[in-house]
Amino acid sequence: MTSGACPVLERNPVPGKGLQLLAELPLDRAVGAWLTGIPYSIVHATQFFEFTKGLADEATDRDVVRLIPVKIQPIFSGDVARAVGRTAVGEPLNGTEVGGPEVFTLPELVRTALAARNDPRTVVENPDGTYWGAKIQKDTLLPGPGAALGEVHFKDWLAQQR
Repeated sequence: MTSGACPVLERNPVPGKGLQLLAELPLDRAVGAWLTGIPYSIVHATQFFEFTKGLADEATDRDVVRLIPVKIQPIFSGDVARAVGRTAVGEPLNGTEVGGPEVFTLPELVRTALAARNDPRTVVENPDGTYWGAKIQKDTLLPGPGAALGEVHFKDWLAQQR
């Protein structure tokens, strides 16, 4: 018997994060405690491409999107689904990570997404800002070394959204 889960990845968790992210932090520890002695797998994924509009909306004040200039390596949800499928039929891993094939800064990612949608909002860097209410490090949203990488590139995914 194996069990599994797929939380959104948080590198270097920081206390005091917003409630949405805080809820995801202890999942791997909880699963490990529940399944002591039982093989399991958890697939940690970086933020999904599909979250970019929500990120922009959350950080918008009037017509300006203010984002903390951290690195992000988003992934297409379909690539995550494939990783979960491969993991589910494979040997238990107790944890693996997947990320997208490209690294962006958060402002660059959102600026690209808004431009593709002809969204007129302006994106600016806010070094004193937060990510969903949390102060994070420059690499918090990146997968660790050795993470599996998705195949779909952000610009290709954006082109399919039109």
